[in-house]
Amino acid sequence: MSDKVKYILYSVCDFGFTFGGTAAVIIYNYVSAENTLGFKISFTGIVLIVALLLTAKAAFEKSYRRKYDSLLQQLAEATREEDKSALSEEINKHKTKNYVYQRLMILLPFVILYAVCWLGAISLNQLKGCIGLILLSLSVGSVFNVVKKPVAERLSLAKIISK
Repeated sequence: MSDKVKYILYSVCDFGFTFGGTAAVIIYNYVSAENTLGFKISFTGIVLIVALLLTAKAAFEKSYRRKYDSLLQQLAEATREEDKSALSEEINKHKTKNYVYQRLMILLPFVILYAVCWLGAISLNQLKGCIGLILLSLSVGSVFNVVKKPVAERLSLAKIISK
């Protein structure tokens, strides 16, 4: 199997187990249909979704920083004026997105606190078993994440060499 296929497979497994498995456990355990009111989610389900959002937030920030550093590196290496202006414009767009993101992250703890206060601390006993399943899913996702890193480096090196 080629490195590119391995990388794609590992990335899908990493994402699937890290976020998909965790979300599936939360939905299975905490989302239920109640009469004709639609779907309701319990307090512990909301706490777990918040934990999942914070995990996704950390992953997003890492990829954002990597893209920003890459754009700055490209700008430093650019020689043509058109390339420099295009890269500067893309960096400015990236900065604007970051500013919006930062403001939303300032609001996030207060939204979480409001939801927690509003819902109360009901049904926390169910949380123990669900956390175990989530940790198992995240652990499997982490294994695939670690396995895909050397493959990604080989692909990156092969791309550089082919230029």
